[in-house]
Amino acid sequence: MSKDTLTPKANQNVYDSMYFGGLLLLVLGLVFSKPLLSIAEGTLALSLVLRGKLFERIKEFFSTRENLILVSFYLLLCLGMIHTQDNKAGLDELRIKLPLLVLPILLLASPTLTKTRTQQVLTLFLAAVTASTIISTGVLLGIGHKAIQDIREISLFMSNIRLALLVVLSFFLAAYRLLLGEREAILIQRVMLFMLCAWLLFFLVLLESLTGILLTLFIAGCFGIYTLWKSRKGLRRALLAFAMMLVPLAIAYYLNTISSSVIQHESVNFASLDSLTAEGNRYEHRAANLQFENGHAVWVYVCKFELERDWNKRSSINFLGKDEKGQFIEYTLIRFLASRGLRKDAGGVRALTADDVRAIERGAANFEDQQLSSMATRVRQTTWELKNFLSGGNPTGHSVTQRIEFWRTAQGVIQANPVFGVGTGDSKQAMDAEYMRNQSPLAIENRLMPHNEYLLAAVMLGIPGLLVLLIALVYPVYANRKKLRFAFVVFFILAFLSMLTEDTLGTQVGVTFYAFFNAFFLSRIRNAAEAPTAYGI
Repeated sequence: MSKDTLTPKANQNVYDSMYFGGLLLLVLGLVFSKPLLSIAEGTLALSLVLRGKLFERIKEFFSTRENLILVSFYLLLCLGMIHTQDNKAGLDELRIKLPLLVLPILLLASPTLTKTRTQQVLTLFLAAVTASTIISTGVLLGIGHKAIQDIREISLFMSNIRLALLVVLSFFLAAYRLLLGEREAILIQRVMLFMLCAWLLFFLVLLESLTGILLTLFIAGCFGIYTLWKSRKGLRRALLAFAMMLVPLAIAYYLNTISSSVIQHESVNFASLDSLTAEGNRYEHRAANLQFENGHAVWVYVCKFELERDWNKRSSINFLGKDEKGQFIEYTLIRFLASRGLRKDAGGVRALTADDVRAIERGAANFEDQQLSSMATRVRQTTWELKNFLSGGNPTGHSVTQRIEFWRTAQGVIQANPVFGVGTGDSKQAMDAEYMRNQSPLAIENRLMPHNEYLLAAVMLGIPGLLVLLIALVYPVYANRKKLRFAFVVFFILAFLSMLTEDTLGTQVGVTFYAFFNAFFLSRIRNAAEAPTAYGI
């Protein structure tokens, strides 16, 4: 029996409109409002219930192997409650990840949207993400008078990582529509789409999202290789091959230029260093700690007595306190002085300008990092983090190298519990215990979860749990490999890779992003015999 004949035709139109409205609400909630997500899911559920034959629809959903695999990871999380000690944490985990079960049922057990309505949902998504980026830029420019200490704070509605994922997906949807989806579009539409693509790329740079930029380049590279392989036109193949070689070389040159100031440094002859300051106080020179800023050694010519005395005269933040990023001001000051080639004594502090002092208070450890938004700053900071970590430095407070410590700790938990894991609700307890056992250099407040969805799955459910998650992610792509479309492939690559460095399924926005678009695109791929929409789905 067809799903569309289960209820009278007149009522069917009402339920279709309710379902469509629920999808529009969900798209808006995904970008702007977490409470709106719950309202949207309630609307979708109500439309499914009112259609009638609810249990038949659910039974039909679970009778399909692909659907069972799609929700298998969530079902395994439920089984993981059996050996969970912290039931409250386990139930919280199930609540957060509930969209993995609910949204596939709500979308795949309902009639497929028409091509026009599918395109309208994606257009609203694109408009909402664009509006969010404009609002964020306004915050950066001072509209609203919100004090911004870190560029990540301009994302008002979600974390900067989640926003970057939405921006990357929006960029590729807009790019497809520009290049392939609007062959009959008028010039003004093409110009607007081009400007939108340029804006979204610019915003990723403004946001200093290395993850977003790298994902964009990787996905573009994948489709470039595919196009090169499929193309039969010699000139087109040659131009594309040239572009694909030129872009990585340009990026490599840029990264090398920025990071060279961190990697290259002066040689230090400790035997020839002065031992006393101009005031006659003794310098400290640390031969065992050769950190550098802009090529200048950090831990030479250090006189903490003079630093503390003169810094406290110039700043309201005590020398023994912390800057606005939560770093000890003492170390921020010393690194900043080194970056300018100044000695870390009274003379060095007095040479600082008022802008320098304010930058140090904000947490800038290099005088070149005083701009609130700068991709060069982000690259330089990341290079410094890695170099410092490889030299035995403490990763605390550094987003990239902290993750390495997270992953090491998660690996230790997995090795101790490879078959069944620690249970759905005990991952935090297990991670905390492993941090203690390894005497992790991370500060207590920085000892976080793995920030890797695959490692977290193995921590909670063991290696079998990791395999189930991988199968749940990959099997729908394999099962529909002959019907794959651009938008779904972009989304899959984006979601799959994001889980390597983020707990994408660990927040309401992240798990809804994955569960919604996965089911939304799959419903279109499975049932639509017509041509793709202007967005490639």
